[in-house]
Amino acid sequence: MKPRPLILTAGFASLFALYVHSETTTKKSSSGVQLANFDREVRAQDDFFRHVNGTWLKTKEIPADKSRYASFTELADQAEVNLRKIIDEAAAQDDKAPGSDAQKVGDLFASFMNDARVNELDTKPLQADLDKVKALVSKDDLVEHLGLLQAMNISTPLGVYVDQDSKKSDEYIVKMTQSGLGLPDRDYYLNDSAKFTEIRKAYLLVRA
Repeated sequence: MKPRPLILTAGFASLFALYVHSETTTKKSSSGVQLANFDREVRAQDDFFRHVNGTWLKTKEIPADKSRYASFTELADQAEVNLRKIIDEAAAQDDKAPGSDAQKVGDLFASFMNDARVNELDTKPLQADLDKVKALVSKDDLVEHLGLLQAMNISTPLGVYVDQDSKKSDEYIVKMTQSGLGLPDRDYYLNDSAKFTEIRKAYLLVRA
């Protein structure tokens, strides 16, 4: 005998009981269930998803800068706002202890936002690294340099990392993946059709 259907039914029954209780009690709910998002015109037994989320789907406007929006997107957005507040406060402190997290974060952010200094320096801070790239003359040089960049956590065309073996989860193996490319896949770089040719031209103009 397979008890799973019974367990599933019991689970929905418990959830429905919680819903009925929250509807009939005058005590303020602390469950986190947002009843205002429910669509009363959709019966739970017909479409439970829209019954619970229907009003939210109808009334929530997707921000213009996003292709999708959900509760986790909202949490991520709020986390960024909170993080920016912490960074701004660290940058604004005048009495930061040398070597403290506040001093490191605040100074890094202040230097990053100093457009005048960034424009003045141009690529000078990167020149030594750019010279190393120009000095590469062989495949062995390239492989060695890619390894150096990997150690510095700088993206390269190939990403190398250690993770669990997909076929033997009790072991770890070295994995390789495409990494550090700005376009989605190989056709965007190598396909000579008119579509991809125009995309490459536009991409180079944007990157320039």
